[in-house]
Amino acid sequence: MNPFGGSRYNYRLKQIDNNGDFEYSNEIEASLIVDKFVLFQNYPNPFNSSTIIRYGVTSTSMVTIHIYNTIGEEIDVLNEGLKETGFYNVHWQAKDLPTGVYFYSLTAKDPDGVNYSTKTMKTILIR
Repeated sequence: MNPFGGSRYNYRLKQIDNNGDFEYSNEIEASLIVDKFVLFQNYPNPFNSSTIIRYGVTSTSMVTIHIYNTIGEEIDVLNEGLKETGFYNVHWQAKDLPTGVYFYSLTAKDPDGVNYSTKTMKTILIR
């Protein structure tokens, strides 16, 4: 599953009869449960100037995204701060960077800093 934009959704059903009459059901709220720490492939990829990085955290965490070039130099840091359980999107502007391959690494630490998770993905910037 690759959710976009949050973890709570509202929906309702529309029933259409054979004669064309229709009726809506009551609205229902559904919540996506984040059962594992996840980092999705950025979109678009390859990208020109900006891209969206999506991730999910299973518990309240301090989230940071580091951007690296191919020789391991840190290019940018996106400090997302304290995030509750759920799915999130972050918009990365690759300002003044040359065409090339880059890596983005998501680190999520619990508030006391004892436990943490890290995942890394590759992306391509085309100018």
